[in-house]
Amino acid sequence: HPTQMWGKQNTKDEVFLDLKCPSCSGTHYFNPRFEILYTVCGHTLCKSCKEEQLPTMSSVIQCKECGANLTSRDFSIRSQIEEAYIKDMKYRKTILKTYNKLREDFETDEEYNQYLEEVEDIICGLIGSSETDKIEAKINEYKRVNKRSIGVNMAKMKTIANEMYESVKAKDISLREENKQYYDDEEEEERKVDTEQEGNLFGSMVGKTEESLRQQEISSFIYLHKIN
Repeated sequence: HPTQMWGKQNTKDEVFLDLKCPSCSGTHYFNPRFEILYTVCGHTLCKSCKEEQLPTMSSVIQCKECGANLTSRDFSIRSQIEEAYIKDMKYRKTILKTYNKLREDFETDEEYNQYLEEVEDIICGLIGSSETDKIEAKINEYKRVNKRSIGVNMAKMKTIANEMYESVKAKDISLREENKQYYDDEEEEERKVDTEQEGNLFGSMVGKTEESLRQQEISSFIYLHKIN
């Protein structure tokens, strides 16, 4: 499945940095302006080599990997997997607005899973099938027959979405309040510690001052006693 295929790939940046032009062996590592293009046969060529080897729209070259004939129209800035992923997201968003039945609309899990598989077949068919007209006709017929249930389920899904939003919002507010209380308690504890430390320091200073005064009194007494 296109989405599953995409999920197994590295990130786009990681893949791009690893790509090497099969013609000039250039990479992005040695040339920051390096740009890779993808062919209809599933291989690659850098933009510089493509422009050099295909100076006109009618020019033809052979793919370095498989030997397929290529013209300027046979190159894209996106790979076939990326193209499939983009199409998958586009069709999926549209189809799921129509094929929007819920688990509660079926008596068994088996029936529900079969329905989901049919939806996936429709999406995949729109992406890679040559019979898109038949598939679109099937979708239109489904809309006509299930117009009422589609509207009902759209309303249900909207309600569910709103409930989920409110739930997440309430949890977020609760978490914020808990965090605020936690930090308020931390600040209060720090203030208590600071106050206690200041009190200990003041007491220590007072004690040292009193001790110093006593020492001075004793020294003065001894001094006067010696004089007398």
